[in-house]
Amino acid sequence: MQNSTSNLVDAYKRNELDASSGMGIFALSAIIVDKAEPSEALKSNIAWSLGLENPKYLVSSLQLNAFRKGQTVLQEEDVKAEKGAYFINTELCLAPNSKKQWLIIADVNQSQSNVVGLIQNIQTNSQLQSEIEEDIELGSKRLIEYNTSSDGMQLSADVFRDTRHFANTLFNIMRGGIFDFNYQIEKWDLTNYLAAANKNVFENHKALLQNLDDVFSLFQLEDLAKQSAD
Repeated sequence: MQNSTSNLVDAYKRNELDASSGMGIFALSAIIVDKAEPSEALKSNIAWSLGLENPKYLVSSLQLNAFRKGQTVLQEEDVKAEKGAYFINTELCLAPNSKKQWLIIADVNQSQSNVVGLIQNIQTNSQLQSEIEEDIELGSKRLIEYNTSSDGMQLSADVFRDTRHFANTLFNIMRGGIFDFNYQIEKWDLTNYLAAANKNVFENHKALLQNLDDVFSLFQLEDLAKQSAD
């Protein structure tokens, strides 16, 4: 919508702050339609943070220049007709060799019940940060497993080439997916695909396809293709 209607979308934007939890809620005040009819926007994007005590929250970029000039910024709780942003602002003092860390979490396409439930979770769940970190670890593990299933992991003397191979494989599986179970193929899936993709090949090799096991490997399929000379 932003790409197609540009700044017109800004006029419909509303950036709200739930001050009790520090959550920024970014939604349209209404769906952009040409018809004279009500059309509510029932989904929002959100951003929230953990780790800083009582910061100020900004839900737009309107005060950035003031911040850059060293001026005091004021918390924003309801900003209309402006591009959304999410900033947290605080002052802290670090002792030598100490550190301070915090998280900013963002998500899209949230319903009203999702937002209310998450606000309550932020307010009451003392283990929320550790749960997020565990979820990040789980996501990283699953990402590596997906890439590994498509031979995306390699180790050579060229670290940059290994990294590029990992990224290329990742983009490939984002476009085309992975095999459900290693290189196993279901006969029903292959026959349905061939029937739609190439009717002549399907008709010419019905007998070969019928003789396949219900589940077979990619390597068996390659051998079959070589034997058929097609």
